Amino acid sequence: MKKLIQIISVFLFISFSFSAFAQRGYYDQELEMPFQPRFTLGSGYYNSQGTIKGPKTQNLLGNIGFKAGMRFNITNNTDVSLLFTDYKLAEEVTQQEEFSSELNSVGLHLDYTFHNLFKQLRVSPFITFGAESISYKTVAWSDWNDKENTWNDRIIYPKEHGYSFPIGLGMALNVSERIRIDFVVNYITTLVDIDMHKDNSSDNIVMADFIIHYDFFT
Repeated sequence: MKKLIQIISVFLFISFSFSAFAQRGYYDQELEMPFQPRFTLGSGYYNSQGTIKGPKTQNLLGNIGFKAGMRFNITNNTDVSLLFTDYKLAEEVTQQEEFSSELNSVGLHLDYTFHNLFKQLRVSPFITFGAESISYKTVAWSDWNDKENTWNDRIIYPKEHGYSFPIGLGMALNVSERIRIDFVVNYITTLVDIDMHKDNSSDNIVMADFIIHYDFFT
């Protein structure tokens, strides 16, 4: 009888210990953030802030571009993206100078989203910055001919390469667990002379993008 009581006591002790451990583990366990790689697709407007500034730099309806890539979450608030961008810049100073340039870039972008600011809403502000490798091919016109109403000089430059560094602010809309939509405005500092002006100064770019991120995997 005494031995039976001892066995029951040991069994009850083990049972209560296991129950307490399991209960503590269930409630104390932090939910792990799922790894959510997302496809990125977007379009936007691009304006040159270089030496040649024409009417198109006064609004966001100047030059359209497209981008695609992949987005990877590092933490709940931090994401890194690999983006490929293709766009065109065309600016004109009436009857003075004009250029047109086809550009494409590939780069890494780091975003930090302030999810804690609007916990009750699906919208969150974010900041972004990145580094890109950029290539471009420019055609420039100069020396306006009033009689023939055309340019006298047209120069086609060879393809050039360089680097650019975008930094911007945006708003993110979490449509669902799989879909996020971003609207972002970036100021891109470049180390290249896109308009090929004679002053050889670097030309910067302002862009406004509308981007959709979609999770196919999680």
